[in-house]
Amino acid sequence: MVGQQPQINYTIFSSDRRELTDRFTREESSIAAGNANTWVLQPKPHSHLRVCAYNVHGFIEARDQPLFTQVIRALQADFLAILEFSVFGELSWFTSLYPYRYIPPDTSNFAFFSNYPITNCQIVNLSSQRKMGDVTILTDSGYLNLLVPHLHYQDQASRVQETQQLLRHYRAKPYQPTVVMGDLNQVNAAELAPKQLKIMKQQYKERNNEDYNNQVFELLSQEFTDSFARLGWRAPPSTHWTTTRVDYVLVNKAVEVKSSYVFHGAFSDHLPIMADLSLG
Repeated sequence: MVGQQPQINYTIFSSDRRELTDRFTREESSIAAGNANTWVLQPKPHSHLRVCAYNVHGFIEARDQPLFTQVIRALQADFLAILEFSVFGELSWFTSLYPYRYIPPDTSNFAFFSNYPITNCQIVNLSSQRKMGDVTILTDSGYLNLLVPHLHYQDQASRVQETQQLLRHYRAKPYQPTVVMGDLNQVNAAELAPKQLKIMKQQYKERNNEDYNNQVFELLSQEFTDSFARLGWRAPPSTHWTTTRVDYVLVNKAVEVKSSYVFHGAFSDHLPIMADLSLG
């Protein structure tokens, strides 16, 4: 039986950027002061596999290490994909949190950490100089493939092309349990109420001088389902300081979703997105 959906307390299309930033700062300060309950997630059952994608906006500096370590431990993720990862110098303070890890030696800005053996990892080149991580881990229930895209932040046509490339890459491989998780840089119009959708389309038209379309999600839905939708839960309204949802965990039919979360209070411009899974 699926558990009760966690409370969602962000609002869509808030114009008060200062209020949102202040709230992030208050929650960050609360953790720094030792108020750990602010960021406590539901305990993860041993039989579940928790995956998490977190765009950290390159914020990890020496002064951030103690707080960031607390964040990572609070997530309780078995597999953690970090986007916009840029750490220079000594990494032992962070890499010691996981027995298995892969940090590509190029400028892809990904890093992957796992409690399970990483049996394969590659960085796939997408269009517009964007990249996607392709990682396979060996869990207690078998292999799990994780595709970690970071789509173009501004150009809609590029995002569509990158999504098509993702699907071609996925379909060219032998079928196996697969998760798509990462920063898609796009709002799923199907999750919005009519008034919210109208506002979003107006804003998009004004900013980009083109009509908004939902083709990225129409393409992905051919193979994958959003983790919240799989549970029949209302989608979280925000994973980003702009108070829009641009980060997702999606699964194919071979993966069962037990729960899904947005971790509130993180101090990047994105919030971690995660799901508890079972491979059956």
